[in-house]
Amino acid sequence: MTKHYSVLGVGLGPFNLSAAALLAPHSQSISSLFVEQKPRFAWHPGLLLDDAKMQTSYLKDMVTAVDPTSLTPLLIT
Repeated sequence: MTKHYSVLGVGLGPFNLSAAALLAPHSQSISSLFVEQKPRFAWHPGLLLDDAKMQTSYLKDMVTAVDPTSLTPLLIT
């Protein structure tokens, strides 16, 4: 069986995370699928200094500003 989507997001970068948060309240009328190749999430992989938690604030990536209450589930394949 083939499933059709209104929106397909490839990669879970800041833009697609924002799009997923904005689309979540409309999930009954707009079907969407977001996929990521990597097996797990990593924030700026390879860019962190030893013993550093983060070099860039997640707020600067403008994901939280879209809808900080969103708990949109994302499919990682």
